[in-house]
Amino acid sequence: DGLRQRGASATFFLVGERLAGNEDLVLRMQREGHQIGNHTYSHPSLTKLSADEMMYQTDQTDQRVANLTSYTPKLLRPPYGAVNTVMKSNIQKPFVLWSIDTQDWKTQDKNKILQEVLGKVKDGDIILMHDYYASSVEAALQVPEGHVYAFEQKEEGCALIRANAEKAGVKNLT
Repeated sequence: DGLRQRGASATFFLVGERLAGNEDLVLRMQREGHQIGNHTYSHPSLTKLSADEMMYQTDQTDQRVANLTSYTPKLLRPPYGAVNTVMKSNIQKPFVLWSIDTQDWKTQDKNKILQEVLGKVKDGDIILMHDYYASSVEAALQVPEGHVYAFEQKEEGCALIRANAEKAGVKNLT
């Protein structure tokens, strides 16, 4: 709702195994014009998997999202930001990383998160926060407009990462 109030769009990176039970939320994302990205099927570090296992992780999420929305994700947010040459050779999607990690999971303090962001942020930055902390969501909604947010998905649902990454020429698309 905070995005709608600001007239902002975002990219939500989804973990495939967490789509069940969140179908209405995913359809709302699509209906409101947000982009849907892939955050793997079960959130493993892809760099520790074989090429076949990597492809399973991305293909399963793509299929589940497409079955629900008729849209196949174009972007991948690799768990933990881990990328290697095997991934680059096998996964034919741009990888979306972040430029500022607020480490909000450590502080869970809105003011400390804002201090971290505002002390470092530049136009085009992607700011990593976790949406299952209310302090992170509150902080994100106070970041000046024109910056990019990155929310990592956990058990509750979905990941807000980026306001139209492809259009902005964001420097952290790998």
